[in-house]
Amino acid sequence: MPRRHFSRWLLRWSRMRLPGPLARLQNEWFARLTRIDLSEAEWKPAQYPTLNAFFTRKLRVDARPVEADPHTAVFPCDGRLGAFGPIEKATLVQAKGIDYEIRHLLMDETLARRFENGHFITIYLSPRDYHRVHFPLAGRVVRFHHIPGHSGTSYPVGPWSVANIRRLYCRNERIVTYIQTDAGLMALVMVAAAGVGNMTLSFGPAPFAQHDRTRDFAQDLDVEAAKGAECGIFHLGSTVILLFEPFDWQFEPMEPGQIVRMGRPLGKFH
Repeated sequence: MPRRHFSRWLLRWSRMRLPGPLARLQNEWFARLTRIDLSEAEWKPAQYPTLNAFFTRKLRVDARPVEADPHTAVFPCDGRLGAFGPIEKATLVQAKGIDYEIRHLLMDETLARRFENGHFITIYLSPRDYHRVHFPLAGRVVRFHHIPGHSGTSYPVGPWSVANIRRLYCRNERIVTYIQTDAGLMALVMVAAAGVGNMTLSFGPAPFAQHDRTRDFAQDLDVEAAKGAECGIFHLGSTVILLFEPFDWQFEPMEPGQIVRMGRPLGKFH
């Protein structure tokens, strides 16, 4: 599949401003096709001028209450649980029989060692989900790293790809945000997919321009991260991977395929 050209075409289409009635029909058609719960959206479909604006919609202020306990981490986004559990030394599970290493995901040997024998959670976002990503715990953003992935483009991340393409998440474009918390260092990895127009960060640096997406770059920061505050936005995509340093965690019961919602508890640290 011509992944790069497909992504660029989809980006242009999603940001095309159509006349009001056409924009409304487009957004309503997309909502019906993907079964979006419109009752949670901040505005009505007709009020979004582009498909991208509708896809990245905010929700009503009461739609995603955030667990207030400061010792409880929350899910950073809506989606469906993929693989999760302990990190065996430096290895994570992508799917049954397919593993990958932290260093290949983060492309940073030093920081990868921080997460050895910690924990990880993978969350897949479908087109119907809310596509803004939030901080799971309060802390300080200390670094972000944009990794262009294989040939500056991305593979699909649906169930077939997860089960068949080795090191899938290490091949795709991704942004890693490192957060220093009271439970140690946490990495929030936003992984793009084929057709994802862009990813942006919400806590400081300027959004990534299309021509920057093939460039590997990182920046050290010192920015406050409030629990539940917005970390970034997927503009048509994809997957979030959370990495936790070894710490005394008590995670909530989880099942593969379980639907999760941003702001609900995922685990408590002691």
